[in-house]
Amino acid sequence: MAVPKDSYLLMTIAVVVFLFYFLSFRTFNEAPMGFEMVDMHQHRDANRETPLDGMEMLRNPKNAPKVDHNIKGPIYNFNIPGLTEGWVTLSDSTRVYKINVSPLKSFEGKRPHVLLLHASQYSPYAWVETGLLFKLRDSGFKSVAIDMPGHHVAKNLPKLTEENEYFTFLNDVIAAENMRDCVVIAPEMSAEFVLPLIRRREEILKSVILVSPPHQFDFAPVLNSSVKTMLMTGEFENFELKRYTSPNLQHVVIPLSANFFFVENSVQFNQIIMKYLMQLVEPETNVPEEKQIDL
Repeated sequence: MAVPKDSYLLMTIAVVVFLFYFLSFRTFNEAPMGFEMVDMHQHRDANRETPLDGMEMLRNPKNAPKVDHNIKGPIYNFNIPGLTEGWVTLSDSTRVYKINVSPLKSFEGKRPHVLLLHASQYSPYAWVETGLLFKLRDSGFKSVAIDMPGHHVAKNLPKLTEENEYFTFLNDVIAAENMRDCVVIAPEMSAEFVLPLIRRREEILKSVILVSPPHQFDFAPVLNSSVKTMLMTGEFENFELKRYTSPNLQHVVIPLSANFFFVENSVQFNQIIMKYLMQLVEPETNVPEEKQIDL
């Protein structure tokens, strides 16, 4: 028996309405009736909690928290073991937001401290959402994720643009946090902040991890220093491998990735970072009493 043409028309209309319904859900971030919306980055019910900063900010910037820069307490009020919010007071008395990472148990070996900067599109909370802070905590690395002046929580402060400002900012943070043998993870524009530190005080740096630095980035101070450096770039970035060769430089290319791989491919990124950091762990050395010198 032949199917009436009207039936095909009705079926076509039904399919179009169904697709429009679900595309609207994806666009406006609202779950259709009968479906539960789950945030895959936070593993929480996104209908019951306001999205926090980081990757979710890019999806819906209107959900950014309103920050009172006179407060001294937490911004996001998360309750995560080993992770605490706080503020760092710089030498000019300005305050910037930070997330501290403390291991939940002791580990063998001397581990460097890790300082995490962020790209201009993100905030320190992005390192929570990508999972890197959890990896650092669970592997015994004391760490600090710091907000950059002029961005996100510290957007009330002027952006830093001069080399002296970059140096003073990082030097103040490292001193205030009492960080020793520091490893700095610097994605994108924040890589510029590291150069003055390499030029003037490379002795306080254990290593530097440059993640997709700007194309105009000056590699000369890095190549001429003794600081161990890992350069991470995506396969689709226009970096010439032969230009950046040095005994102290390791260049890692992430396959099938552009410059946002540290977010879009965070699992592989975290694995590479942790493997590199574990290579920097040194055995504990105990000096015999007869060889100790009174100062």
